[in-house]
Amino acid sequence: MLHKDNPDYRGDQNDPFGEDFFLLPSEEEIRARAEQILGDNRDYLRFYVEQAIWYAQDNPDLVKVMLSLLWLWEAIDPKWLAEASFMTVSDVRNLTESQPVMTFNCLDCGTELADKSRLQGIGMQHSLEDYCGDKTKNTPPVNLLCGPCHQQRKDNAEQQADLDRQRHQALLAEYRGRPYEDRRQWVCPVSTDSLPLGHSTSSQSNLFVL
Repeated sequence: MLHKDNPDYRGDQNDPFGEDFFLLPSEEEIRARAEQILGDNRDYLRFYVEQAIWYAQDNPDLVKVMLSLLWLWEAIDPKWLAEASFMTVSDVRNLTESQPVMTFNCLDCGTELADKSRLQGIGMQHSLEDYCGDKTKNTPPVNLLCGPCHQQRKDNAEQQADLDRQRHQALLAEYRGRPYEDRRQWVCPVSTDSLPLGHSTSSQSNLFVL
């Protein structure tokens, strides 16, 4: 049992008849708390971003480096950077595009990919990290492929699907052409295996008699 001096001690909070009984707050109250925390954190972040840029004002080159780095921080509003550096958002964007911190290439052909917006660049970085961290399927993310390579992969997938359909139709035609007695002894596979009806039930889950 926890002592009263223990920070985890909750007294009579678990006693429904006690004065300190703990009730879960309403959904509205929880959301209000979350929004308050989010707002406070954004205010703190903005304060330190502005402080960092202001302290670097005497060194224009350092300001450019900081703007290029902070531009890639998703939680930072570009307006903060513009106001702290006495620039417009367009000026900050042009500056960061003139000296990009990160570049991306098509994973198929190696062609450099152009990020048309700040969020697109951040998204490609997230996709690259997820792909390298085995958080996605084996197929490269679409935003890490150039247009022609993405189309080529799409065409290949459609061609493979068409070949699979033709192969399945040929199997069906072959089995339907057999005498009825033969068809009773064999099952037409949805897979490539042909198993007799006497095979175990568990292995026939994807098989059917024509």
